Amino acid sequence: MSSSVRNRPEQEISRQTSHSKIRSVFLRHEELRPLWGLLLFAAIYIALQTAVASPLERLLSAWNGRSHVLTPGHLLGREVMQCAVLLISIVLMAKIEGRRVAVYGFGDNSGWIRFCWGLISGFAALSILVGALWRLHLLVFDGVALHGTDVLEFAIAWAVSLSIGCFYEVVLLRGYPQFTLVRSIGFWFAALIFSLLYSFLLGEGRAGLLYMGNIFSFNMLLFLSLWYTGSFWWGVGFVAAWDWAQIYFFGVADSGFAAEGHLLSTHPTGSTLWSGGTIGPEGSLLMSPFVLLLSVLMWLRWRRGDRSRGVQDSYVLDAGNRGPSL
Repeated sequence: MSSSVRNRPEQEISRQTSHSKIRSVFLRHEELRPLWGLLLFAAIYIALQTAVASPLERLLSAWNGRSHVLTPGHLLGREVMQCAVLLISIVLMAKIEGRRVAVYGFGDNSGWIRFCWGLISGFAALSILVGALWRLHLLVFDGVALHGTDVLEFAIAWAVSLSIGCFYEVVLLRGYPQFTLVRSIGFWFAALIFSLLYSFLLGEGRAGLLYMGNIFSFNMLLFLSLWYTGSFWWGVGFVAAWDWAQIYFFGVADSGFAAEGHLLSTHPTGSTLWSGGTIGPEGSLLMSPFVLLLSVLMWLRWRRGDRSRGVQDSYVLDAGNRGPSL
């Protein structure tokens, strides 16, 4: 028997071993490793954002003409594009990984109920914060700014645009990225990383450390709701109603942006450290302690019942409970 014939089995074993090593770099238990999943998701999202969403958003900004004045129409057009890019990216990753889209925080039989309770909670929370600023003489009400049919038209327009925009804001961090990173480093480490990253990107060069700290605490509150309920629907409702109350109902600044079409007119007064100044309530020293109080109330409300069937079902069972891996 020739040496080439004798070496053929050895060469085949070597090729299989090399192929197995290459697969192990990208796969674990026949599924994409979390690190590669996040990188692939980011690549798809950035490609769609660069090729489609960003050019259209520049056109909308040029048409709007006022970068620091929000309008319902401009916000709606921008957020619809952002949501489309995000959802396409999530659906593609679900196809690649062979998962149901529902496991990325979408699946919840009580989703609509949670969303409605989130709406009630968000409006009530912002109202309490604005009321505290008013009682402390840090906010002044100037009167009613809308009349007639404009009251209902702007109320609906802002409700629709903010619901879509807040859906994008909440799902961007708490959808596929959170689900995937949880499989590697656990829920709270993932929440900490994403909250720090988001607060830094949103506040850097615009509002300072106090605002960044407030945004961090607000994001951790939303992750806490995800931890207890296993879905982001309560968080979407909460943020949508919070922003609607800020922008439309009370007419206070929203993270430094003024808006067109607000029911009431207000202006901050006194120390900007406490009032938030041009940033709005989210730039106030009262914000983070208030969010901490909301977190305690959430713990008291959800420490039993929802926890047992919330994040465990969505993140542990659907992720396969295979332990840390990159």
